[in-house]
Amino acid sequence: EKMEYEKLVDKTKKFYEILDVKIDNKDSELIELAITSLTMPVFAKEYNDVNTKKIHDYRSLATVGDSICTSLLMMEKFKKNLSMEEMTQKKGKLQNKNLNIIGKKLLEGYLFAKNNDLSNKKAYATAFEAVIGFLAFFNLNKAKEVFDKYIDRNLWDITNILLIIWLSKKKAKKF
Repeated sequence: EKMEYEKLVDKTKKFYEILDVKIDNKDSELIELAITSLTMPVFAKEYNDVNTKKIHDYRSLATVGDSICTSLLMMEKFKKNLSMEEMTQKKGKLQNKNLNIIGKKLLEGYLFAKNNDLSNKKAYATAFEAVIGFLAFFNLNKAKEVFDKYIDRNLWDITNILLIIWLSKKKAKKF
């Protein structure tokens, strides 16, 4: 089904309101960037095939977001004087499988995706990085706030989920 640009704008603004980010209707550049942060590759291609107003997918913003996430982690290391062991633990949070769990919690139902977009193992991880990338352009402090909130809040859940998966695989091998 064809989605009009205005619907993309509305859905994007609804998502960012969850993060307490208000996007001004007059700032078309920022609106386009926000839409880009939630747009997956297949969706963008199919949208552009049938619409005159073109949109971009989130891959380049995700590259920016990946760098921002790594930078925020390094800044935290220096600020909190973390040991190498603590740093390695924190870096582990940024692995795709962890970011994917966090990204899915935050973004499920908000991404502009066609079914095969979400079949990619790291689709939600990439989307989370794209959101952080957008927020860095919008307001670097906001990017840091969202990064800290979602990375730290979800680590305990992720650790438990991964432990349960690991234990169930161990158990399955024994029998």
